Amino acid sequence: MGTLGNLLSTAEGCNFVLICEGEFFFVHKSVLAAQSTVLKEATCNSDFLLGEAYVTVDIPPPVFRKVLCFLYRGDISDFPGLAHLTGSQRVSPPVQYFHRTFPVTNTFLKTVIGKPAPNPSKDSSLPPRDLISIDQKWSILVGKQCTVKDLYDENVCSNPAAISQEMDVYAAADKLHISTLKELSMKKALGWFAKELQAGLPLSDDLRKIADFVLRSQRAFVKPFFCIYAKFLPTLGMDPFFAKLMEELDPDSFEMCSKIHSQFMAERNQFDKALEQSKQQIALLEGDVTLLKAENESAAKTLGAKTESLRAALSAAQAGQIAAEAKADLLGNLNKGLQTDLLISKVEVQRAKEKIKPEPKLDVQVIKDNTAKDKEIEKLKQEIATAREKLKFQRTAHDKFKKGLKIDKNEKEQLSQELSDLQTNLDALINDINNSGHCHGCRRQWNMKLDQDRYPAIRLRCKLCRKDSWYYSNGQGSR
Repeated sequence: MGTLGNLLSTAEGCNFVLICEGEFFFVHKSVLAAQSTVLKEATCNSDFLLGEAYVTVDIPPPVFRKVLCFLYRGDISDFPGLAHLTGSQRVSPPVQYFHRTFPVTNTFLKTVIGKPAPNPSKDSSLPPRDLISIDQKWSILVGKQCTVKDLYDENVCSNPAAISQEMDVYAAADKLHISTLKELSMKKALGWFAKELQAGLPLSDDLRKIADFVLRSQRAFVKPFFCIYAKFLPTLGMDPFFAKLMEELDPDSFEMCSKIHSQFMAERNQFDKALEQSKQQIALLEGDVTLLKAENESAAKTLGAKTESLRAALSAAQAGQIAAEAKADLLGNLNKGLQTDLLISKVEVQRAKEKIKPEPKLDVQVIKDNTAKDKEIEKLKQEIATAREKLKFQRTAHDKFKKGLKIDKNEKEQLSQELSDLQTNLDALINDINNSGHCHGCRRQWNMKLDQDRYPAIRLRCKLCRKDSWYYSNGQGSR
């Protein structure tokens, strides 16, 4: 089913004529009567042309076109009296439809001379002859109806000229008692005022002129306008022009706005003072933060240097451990060699003993030989004793070296543990500073000082309350 707007532009199914300053509008009684009590009375009780038409006064045709466009919004289904119409036609009904529907108006149009024919004889007694036929007259009137389409929208007024036109629409809606159109027209005009007021100072001359015109001509706009003005009062203040206009047109609103403005200015002054104090505090805090950052950077550099020193010491200890292990291996090999030499010496001594056999009677030469062999055996024994002493000394040195190596390992483990604790505490320190950002004692942000007792111990101390907020020891933190 089609729309009401299509019925208006094509005049399909029209059953009444509204005449506005000589311009004909073909309308439907049910549409007008449902939305305007004035037009309902006109369509039901009009005596003009035996009830076929009604003449409106004091409403210009352009304005009346917009009024009709507003009334003909929506669908045909909203009006049961128009259910027999489709609203889908693209052209107007034939002129015969208007002959039948408006017979009295048809007769009236025949008496109206649209375009008189020339009178060569200039005889005034002869009746004038019309060059436009009745069908042409109907076609012309209905053709104008096609222009009544999409002439009114709900967009906010964009300029002072649109406000002036909207005031004409509002006046027509007020005269015809169309409340919905009045509300829409007021909304469009107030939307422009709100946009101008929102732009802030300085207020334009157009705003002052249009506001003065609208508020004085339509008092219904006074309270809504000053409600909008009150919304922007903190920004605009009491503008002298609008204050005078408000005092004249709406004293109650003027008194209320004056009180609100005075209260706002007092609160604003207090806020400005508080803001200035806050700025000073922020400046102090920024100085503290800068100092704290410098201290943190210095501490971080110190910790980094000590970390590097510990790493170097650890590397040296690892190198010493490797050298000690090499020496231990060398001593082990030497010990094995000495043991092998000792065994060889023992074997040689045993063999020498086996070769020497005592005889009951020996000559001098044999005795000399035995004596030489005894000396040789004694010498071997001394060498074995010396080798044993050397072996014992080497074992003692080896045990001492192993003990020293064990001590080096313990020192290495201690250095590794201290390095690990230092890294853990440094990570915890950075985490606390980055994530908490305030003292757990006085709850002030960044008011803390970094104290370092030794490598694995770091303490955060508040510079104001001197409270130990965090203390780290042996890689563990405690509040």
